[in-house]
Amino acid sequence: MPQPLSGSRQKRRRQSLEQRASTLLSLDDVSSAHGTIAARRVLTALRALLTEPDPHTSHARQLQREAINMSTAKAYTGALPMYRSTHRVCPAKPLTAHVRSRVLRSNLCVWQARVKLRLLYQSYRIKCVKVMLGILLLLYPMVSRNFLLVFHCDQIGARYWLVKDRSLECYTTEWSLYACVALAGVGVWVVGVPFLFWRTVYKARHRHIDTRLALLESRAYRPLREKWLAEMRTMLAAEGRCVPLALGRRDEMSYLGHYMKTKNLEDSAVMARLGLIYQNYKSEFWWFDVFDLIRKVLLNGVLVFLQGNDIVQSTSGLALCLLALTLTLQCKPYRSWTDSLVAGVTQFQLFITLFLGFLLLMNTTSTTALTPVAAIVDVDTISLMLVATNLASVVVAAGVLLHDTVHNRRRMQKVRAVRRAELIQAAVRKLWRRAYNHAVVIAYANRPAPLSVALLLQRARRLPPSEN
Repeated sequence: MPQPLSGSRQKRRRQSLEQRASTLLSLDDVSSAHGTIAARRVLTALRALLTEPDPHTSHARQLQREAINMSTAKAYTGALPMYRSTHRVCPAKPLTAHVRSRVLRSNLCVWQARVKLRLLYQSYRIKCVKVMLGILLLLYPMVSRNFLLVFHCDQIGARYWLVKDRSLECYTTEWSLYACVALAGVGVWVVGVPFLFWRTVYKARHRHIDTRLALLESRAYRPLREKWLAEMRTMLAAEGRCVPLALGRRDEMSYLGHYMKTKNLEDSAVMARLGLIYQNYKSEFWWFDVFDLIRKVLLNGVLVFLQGNDIVQSTSGLALCLLALTLTLQCKPYRSWTDSLVAGVTQFQLFITLFLGFLLLMNTTSTTALTPVAAIVDVDTISLMLVATNLASVVVAAGVLLHDTVHNRRRMQKVRAVRRAELIQAAVRKLWRRAYNHAVVIAYANRPAPLSVALLLQRARRLPPSEN
């Protein structure tokens, strides 16, 4: 059994093998037969050397090698060159001031470019999300109606035919293919889009709320909790609501949770990305746009499935419109009173339109019955009322739009006037300060007492450039 080498001999042998390995790596004919044989000899010598105890290797490292039963040479042969576990400290030269300034300038330019790239990427993502939400809001009622009308069939004789396309018979193989696609569309589009809107805003509203409340409950964050409570009281006072001064811990956490949810939705990044869904509503009615989508799909697509009696469809539509109108007028979910006015007028106009249609339906039913009676109302009168209500809603919307435009212009003029007054006041204060300093300098210059440092500096500033 060969005896292990001493520390100095092992070190010299390792250095010679490393030199031979570096020489072989620097040659151009390493891939030749001679280079391959020489490289194998060096690797064999290194393997034999690594099997011997290495004085520079720690005991933990040796145990690790024995535990995994793998040497460094076997693990990294053909992948990376092998070096010693310890090496000399690399020489480092201190950078000169010129090189240091150039490195700092270069790093600063790279950092600015990366920050600008991240901001541009974030702005691009926000614009993409806004465009996607706008497209979904615009196409949702029409596409939902088309998906639902695939299941609207009418019985003619002994067969059922699709109402939208009378050439397609229902409950056949061809109709089943369309029905499968429409069923998937109902799940993904009709149900998925409102759920997507609700889930997205809900996650943004409840983001990090539980973590913050858990931190604020501890004694270490009591000053921060008092600060949050003061901000919450200020916000509620601005909204016209009052909070008792003495609150229990549970009530404090409840109020703080509500305040944090409101602040999450008022965040600039969240507002820029998802503000199209909830920015026109009050904070507690962030879900009202989802309710509006459901109302639209119920009026456009679901009511057509109430077959057998047109009066039932009309009555259901009237009830749904009346419910939406009552909820809008009672809750007043919009931030601006003009938005509430336009929403109420449009809901009322839709209710009147359905009611007039119901009267026309009753008129047609009474005239086509087996025992005809006199018509309930005149058709021309109903037509005039329909035109009048639609024109009235358009006029109200145009008037509100004009009012908002004039109001915003006046508000901007007031803001500019206040800003101009503040600039004038700042300029007057600056001139007055300069005049006061000038008067103080003249008053102290005539006194025999020694001049102070501040007075000397003021006189130096007053000297012309030629004398300086």
